[in-house]
Amino acid sequence: MRNLRVVVFVVVVLLALVFVGVLSNTNREARPYDPTSSSPTGTKAFVQLIEHFGARVDRPDAFPPRDTDVAVLFVDPDAPNRIDEVRDWVAEGHTLVVTTPESELAPEAGTGTLTAPGANQEILQQETCPVPALARVQTLDRGTTGSFVDLYRVPPGATSCFGNGEDAFVVVQPEGRGQIVSIVGGAPFTNRYLGEEDNAALATALFAPRPGTRVALIDDAFGDASGGGNVDASDSLGQVLGVGVKLAVLQLGVAVVIYGFSRGRRLGRPIAEPQPVQIAGSDLIVAVGSLLQQTRRPDDSAAILRRDLRRDICRRTGLPDQAPVEVIADTVAARSVLDRDTVRHTLADQPTSSDADLVLLARQIDTLREEVLHGHAP
Repeated sequence: MRNLRVVVFVVVVLLALVFVGVLSNTNREARPYDPTSSSPTGTKAFVQLIEHFGARVDRPDAFPPRDTDVAVLFVDPDAPNRIDEVRDWVAEGHTLVVTTPESELAPEAGTGTLTAPGANQEILQQETCPVPALARVQTLDRGTTGSFVDLYRVPPGATSCFGNGEDAFVVVQPEGRGQIVSIVGGAPFTNRYLGEEDNAALATALFAPRPGTRVALIDDAFGDASGGGNVDASDSLGQVLGVGVKLAVLQLGVAVVIYGFSRGRRLGRPIAEPQPVQIAGSDLIVAVGSLLQQTRRPDDSAAILRRDLRRDICRRTGLPDQAPVEVIADTVAARSVLDRDTVRHTLADQPTSSDADLVLLARQIDTLREEVLHGHAP
């Protein structure tokens, strides 16, 4: 039974760990553009690629980041009132890559198409590109963007690639000393499509043009102006806590349940255990008295009676248990009407040769006990 219990415990622990691992992978895969995820929608390969070419990648808590050369927005910002602040940041000489057509920073949606009927709608070709950094990028696999926008309308003063001059997949708009690069969707940078066509070349041209380029990945909505992240007063505790904290709480709960099951459940029926024989106090006294009577040694019985009396008197009067007989006799005589010599004679160990002497001693002890323990003050 004990071995079976251990096996069941180990199996439950393993199942719990597998469950937590599956839950962790599911949560991670469900988040698009996660730079730590190796799922098809993650961007872990993108981060490793540009770091290989010398870029330094960071995930700031708030946007716009100050110590950054290039920043990429994989999500639609939820703070429209900060658009001017972002434009000012770009104008200082930074590059912002926008992959969400819903953003106010992106151009308007175009109406044209770049592919002939029956051609692969996901593959984009270009012969020339006026943007020097993207001149060698000839073919792109746009992937599945999931957006209602196929191309951007090229605004006045902007340059474009993978387009016809009026509508394009990539639009570059100057902003002061910086620029905003708008791409219809971030699918080319995900793990699923990064290795297709010239998608990797597009990533390195934008985010690792030279070693030491500082890149900021914004895969979450804008934080507040103080840089405190995206915690809102209306957010619940479950929304504020990260996936790691939730998994840790879940693991702790599973561990408590397993521990309670292993320690609290008793397998099998209760085992009847032999109990010690209970002897009543009066029966014990009678039995001890009978044994002492059979020994025919009154001295032993007398010694027991005197010792018990001395102990009781010392506890009642506050004397030490091993106080001399003279001290006990003086104390009793001072606190009662009994004679000192009589008390001393009763308490002191003396030979008791017969049963009659033992009976007489017992009567004297009863008198002394009654007087001292329940007695009367002089």
